[in-house]
Amino acid sequence: MQARYEAYQSPTGVLDKGDNKAPDNRFYVRRGRFKITGQPTDNTVGVVQLDICGYDRTKVETKDLYLEYHPWGVGSSAPFFVRFGQQNMPFGYVIERSSSAREVPERPKVFAGTTVSLPSTPSFSGLFPGERDKGICLLSTETSKLDWALGLFNGTGTKSGDAGAAFLESTGKFEDNNTNKTIIGRVRYPVTENLYLGTSFHKGTQAVRELSNSPYATMVDQSRWGADLQYYAQGGSLKAEYVTGKDPYYSNTTTTPAAKYGTNRTVSGWYVVGVKNLGPKHQLVAQYDVLNDKAMAATYGKLSTWNLGIIRFLDDATKLKVFYEINNEEKNSVTNNGLRVEVLTVF
Repeated sequence: MQARYEAYQSPTGVLDKGDNKAPDNRFYVRRGRFKITGQPTDNTVGVVQLDICGYDRTKVETKDLYLEYHPWGVGSSAPFFVRFGQQNMPFGYVIERSSSAREVPERPKVFAGTTVSLPSTPSFSGLFPGERDKGICLLSTETSKLDWALGLFNGTGTKSGDAGAAFLESTGKFEDNNTNKTIIGRVRYPVTENLYLGTSFHKGTQAVRELSNSPYATMVDQSRWGADLQYYAQGGSLKAEYVTGKDPYYSNTTTTPAAKYGTNRTVSGWYVVGVKNLGPKHQLVAQYDVLNDKAMAATYGKLSTWNLGIIRFLDDATKLKVFYEINNEEKNSVTNNGLRVEVLTVF
């Protein structure tokens, strides 16, 4: 569970009108999740994770819902195992890192999107909306020195937005908006005991309507490539990741230029995060991340963010986080810095 208080600066011209679109200054529960793991046989594992209080607090969201089959037995030294169902996309490092273990409260913008989504502020949903997708994936076991994964997925993610509502089942039975599938894979190697290097790829096709009311869609290539590193030293760590790719212009966004609907744009970004342990109870954290999205280039240019914070371990299961987020826009700067105070516990 993650109980949080947020207070963001008010962008110029954005007033509190009682319509739930005012700048954030609130108490709320960011995540309230139940994760159930079962092992019905020596070869199978099932995982169900539900979020009863995510950003969309009007419904219970399914986060993880998958079955693993271990041909050589669960926990054995083996070449691989297979995972079926809704799971994290096996791309990079930070996507698969749980919010209960991640130092910074939210993932960098290029992965998860911009933080403040209000009028007159930059809005981007991230290259990996929801961080999850439905499919089948082969993964290395914990005994393997080379950490790798290779999967075939729908490609739309679990929170991809309206990429072509005319092609979705009205009953919500299917989330894939085209017949093509997406291949996602990663590999990570321990260069030394303290240094890990990785690379990832994502290749697929997205169905996009050229106009919001169009009766047909255009198939647009959707690709990503990334590289990551993690360095661990006594008393601290340094982690970094870079991703670039092609993503469609969507007809229902205000940042899409005229006549660009259903075509590709370039999106790239990176982050560096450093953690310094101050004894057994405290950590200092500094993260800098950058987003370059061609769709927002004319209005905002490059977006960059500092997340500066301190973590206090209250006990073995509970920690207190205090972070200040400094958002910068290369063009047309917006007043949108914010404070986050969060208590997180795992049980």
